[in-house]
Amino acid sequence: LISPRRSFQNPQKDPPIFASASGPIKLSAAVAARLGPGSMERYELLKDIGAGNFGVARLMRNKETKELVAMKYIPRGLKIDENVAREIINHRSLRHPNIIRFKEVVVTPTHLAIVMEYAAGGELFDRICNAGRFSEDEARYFFQQLICGVSYCHFMVRTSKPVQSLIKKILDHQMV
Repeated sequence: LISPRRSFQNPQKDPPIFASASGPIKLSAAVAARLGPGSMERYELLKDIGAGNFGVARLMRNKETKELVAMKYIPRGLKIDENVAREIINHRSLRHPNIIRFKEVVVTPTHLAIVMEYAAGGELFDRICNAGRFSEDEARYFFQQLICGVSYCHFMVRTSKPVQSLIKKILDHQMV
């Protein structure tokens, strides 16, 4: 994630932003420009909202607009690989009411932060656990949202692997 105007990475001090088994991944200038630099100064931390294998999710507020956003923090280094780069590029192009909206990528000296729309309703998995079971109408409502979002992704991405990854993420981590 290198801006044409400014480099966020000090090769002597900072770990690589994206890594693979063969070493750091160099993004083309076009990809780096599409991802763009973000700024942590625009956000204030409200609370941690989750943790996973790759990092933590935090609820943040944009200081200017007061908009609530979810920010996924991933430590820079080996955890950020080709799959994370592909997720960012693919997620950025998705615009659908049943898919969490991508906002921007923010790079810090130690982390890559993916800023996304905040879904105040919580995780679907937690709702299922708390409810025990859904009525047929509730189940139909959530299933229709899920299928509608997956269908859109299939049309936009046109490959099964990213769609499978998205389905897993939706089922594991996000409410559609």
